[in-house]
Amino acid sequence: FGSAATFDLVAGNGVGAGTQFNINSHGNAYAPGSNGNFNFNGGGHRVTTGSSGIDFDELRTSLDALTLSLGALTSTGTVLGTNQPGVNPSFLVLKGTDPTLNIFNITAAQFADTNHPIDIQAPAGSTIIVNVAGTNVTLGTGLYYNENQTSGDSAANANILFNFADAQSVTINGQFNASILAPFAILSGNSQMAGNFIAAQIGHTGEVHNVEFTATL
Repeated sequence: FGSAATFDLVAGNGVGAGTQFNINSHGNAYAPGSNGNFNFNGGGHRVTTGSSGIDFDELRTSLDALTLSLGALTSTGTVLGTNQPGVNPSFLVLKGTDPTLNIFNITAAQFADTNHPIDIQAPAGSTIIVNVAGTNVTLGTGLYYNENQTSGDSAANANILFNFADAQSVTINGQFNASILAPFAILSGNSQMAGNFIAAQIGHTGEVHNVEFTATL
């Protein structure tokens, strides 16, 4: 994104009056106008003129197309119910065996199950795409990868992407380490999240960590 590499926060149309930002990463913020207050704990500064280096219109067009193309992919993995032999009854298991790419298609109800967190079982290092159907989608419990749940800045789940091609709202109410692509939705929640999060709008969230999506699409 060119000069965007010099900014840790980019608000192309400025920020709302009365908003408060604490920038702890030693970086700079691009935010035209005078609204809002920035506290730079690492010596950065606010930039209000020039270009951010990001063409949001072009970026949105490409991400809108990406979510639809991923959403049309055929599932290559298997969704295993909680009453099947050999399956840990505590989880809703998404089972994939391909060392390169594993694709799962699940329903909003499966994503929202409050009794059985999702456990993705697939070879380490493989790209994992989980398409979630539904217009208003809520994570009911949490997310596991090979029966492990990570938190904070861990990159153990950096190859997992949850795609919400039809969603207008996505709510994360369980510990979640994976990236989200939901360019038509409002993303919110109350739990710890770690990944890359792309949405039309970001609402109230819990603690969020930036963990780069490193898999190959």
